Amino acid sequence: PGDFVNVVAEATRPRQVLMVPQIAVSESTQGTYVWVVDDKNVAKQKFIKIGNQEGDKWIVKEGLTEGEKVITKGFQTLRDGITVAPETPAEQQEAEKGTDENAKQSE
Repeated sequence: PGDFVNVVAEATRPRQVLMVPQIAVSESTQGTYVWVVDDKNVAKQKFIKIGNQEGDKWIVKEGLTEGEKVITKGFQTLRDGITVAPETPAEQQEAEKGTDENAKQSE
């Protein structure tokens, strides 16, 4: 009792990290992966290494580059090389809004 300690905390510069939604990340016996869409709308499975979880996202340590489009739904029908029809974030929000309104009307 009565003792005290001086502590100096040094802040580091914030670092930029690549993050993906948790829902986009899957695991298999071969490792952790996500599905991405290339510029020709072709789906490809990419194995990644993840770090810590931040809210509803994972930090990606390896395997993805900034700007790659990650698939977040419709996994049941995916396989390498299949052509997909990606939605823009605005289209996704509109679809979710419509689903919410339909659920309210059926109550």
